[in-house]
Amino acid sequence: MSISKKEWFWVLLVCVGLLALSSLPYMVGYASQDEQLVFSGVVADRPDYAVHLAAMHLGERGEWHYRLRFTTEPHPGKPVKQAYIALGHLARLCGLSLPVTFQIARLAFGLTALLAIYGLVALIFTARELRLLAFGLAAFGSGLGWLQWMVGWENSTVFSPIDFWFFDPYVFFGMMVFPHFSLVTTLNALVAALFLSQMAAFRWWKWLAISILTVMMQWIQPFAPLMIDISMTAVVLVRCVIDKRLWLRDLAGLGWVAVAQIPLLWINYQAFFSHPVWQGFSAQNITLTPPPIYLLFGFGVFWILAIPAILSLPTRLADEKEESPRMYGLWLSIAWCLAGVFLAYFPLLIQRRFLHAFTIPLAILAAFGFDIFFKWLGSFLVNIQCIRRLSSMSLVLLASISSLFLVLGLGLLISQRPPDFYDPVELVTALDWLANTAESEDVVLAEEETSQLAAVRGGFLLFSGHPMETVDYPEKRAVVESFYAGELGLHELRARGIRWVIYGPYEYSSLSAGVELPGFEQAYQNEVVTIYRVKP
Repeated sequence: MSISKKEWFWVLLVCVGLLALSSLPYMVGYASQDEQLVFSGVVADRPDYAVHLAAMHLGERGEWHYRLRFTTEPHPGKPVKQAYIALGHLARLCGLSLPVTFQIARLAFGLTALLAIYGLVALIFTARELRLLAFGLAAFGSGLGWLQWMVGWENSTVFSPIDFWFFDPYVFFGMMVFPHFSLVTTLNALVAALFLSQMAAFRWWKWLAISILTVMMQWIQPFAPLMIDISMTAVVLVRCVIDKRLWLRDLAGLGWVAVAQIPLLWINYQAFFSHPVWQGFSAQNITLTPPPIYLLFGFGVFWILAIPAILSLPTRLADEKEESPRMYGLWLSIAWCLAGVFLAYFPLLIQRRFLHAFTIPLAILAAFGFDIFFKWLGSFLVNIQCIRRLSSMSLVLLASISSLFLVLGLGLLISQRPPDFYDPVELVTALDWLANTAESEDVVLAEEETSQLAAVRGGFLLFSGHPMETVDYPEKRAVVESFYAGELGLHELRARGIRWVIYGPYEYSSLSAGVELPGFEQAYQNEVVTIYRVKP
């Protein structure tokens, strides 16, 4: 890989532009808040944002193990969400607020992800044109969901075009939403680059580095290394079959990586499957993949370009005798895509998590396919270089339309200050008072919207509030509804360990008329919110 300083300069400039574009909805949100409404600080998936900020609160308090903050049953902490817990420690050391730290991390990890992706494609492609094409598609590419909407075609009442809600596979969308997505993407790209480098020029230290990086991925998300593990294994095995020999050094390297991951794998297995609370969480942690037609539209441009690359594989195996990162990059990308699609429909509850940063291998295949097509076209036409460059830019633009729609659409929507993105300032003030008054393990009862904001503002222990992290969520949701309907009283709340009850704008909207709270102590009140203390 040879990247000049000038090339890095222009890449860095593009990266800064993408980061600025990803921040546009946030800038609109913070600019639009006023004395009545406070921007929530999140542009997608508010429930999970609350979970991540709750984890940061644990780190801010000096803890290193994550415990579910939306359920009250005692359970042991475990080494997951370490990125957010570490960010909480960092916020405390730097004297920064957690939302500010979150945004700094989002931008910092977004930058590392983009640079790592460019380093990976530069290792595979020597031609700058193909590097830029692969990078543009991987970093900013999305699907044809805009076309689905324009023609009014949707195959399901449950799923809409995945371009606008499914942020796992899209590097730009993930970079816009959560910092840990970009951090995992960074590590994936670095592992892939190290692997391709060592396949062409073996060095033991590269396998050691791969082991360390995959363990880091485990600390962030237990299942995160699986896709790259499978892809590397497939490439090594295919190489052994083609060469008709056992490449013991590479097989040993894979074994080294596997052994390094076993301790955390065992710890997480014990946590998820040996304790009833974590078992309950696992049973509710359902993220199924949409029907295949949605993936077809969701990566439409990528699939079209990738077909020539896949079909050319037998010829390339015969022609490319040298052990080059380019050849192994093609193998790795095909293995990554095949494994991703297979696991995306394997009978597991977390199917779509296996499509994380899926635009990276698809973009590499697309660049191969683009190069193959224009080499074939060049055998019929002369002076094709201008057409080739124009086509390259047009393809990136076509694949990026949904990303542009997403940013501009969110910015326009947020500027109109809908309730999903803003909270009354009185509620924020009340929760900040509670954060300075309640103990960190006091149980708080509130409606779901208030509970999620409470997790963000104070990292409280919530009775309910998250469909996945609240164990026995349907039952607890019914308890909350019964209480605010006036069907439960002080004794029932004491029995459940609840210490604080919030009545705010979200609670009053669900109340039946004439609800009273006999025996409760009013601890705080402003124009909109009342907080009651439940004495033991």
